[in-house]
Amino acid sequence: MRRYLGLDLGGTNIKSAVLEVDAQAGSPRLVAAATHATYAERGPTGVVDRLIEVGAATIGEHGPVEYVGIGVPGIFDPEAGTILLFPNLPGPWHGHPVRDPIAAALGVPVTIINDARAFVL
Repeated sequence: MRRYLGLDLGGTNIKSAVLEVDAQAGSPRLVAAATHATYAERGPTGVVDRLIEVGAATIGEHGPVEYVGIGVPGIFDPEAGTILLFPNLPGPWHGHPVRDPIAAALGVPVTIINDARAFVL
């Protein structure tokens, strides 16, 4: 049994979901889903801190996960894990690190994907 945490970063809300995948069953099972305020007015560092807070609380409540995926509303550098453009979040986002601080705080690998692409997948 493997568990994964998904976070969807929006200008108003962060949506979280924990999925459990059983290799035998094949289909993922939704363990938990919730919506949390983003507090975008706190700026880039505050929003990253909020993602960490939501991720840690979700993991604490629903058990450990192997991986975290974060859907973001803009353009990012996948190699550096930094933001290039967030059109709907205020503040100096260009070059701001997202992936690495969250991975370090949660202790699991993190990947970033554009939220529209994540929705399609």
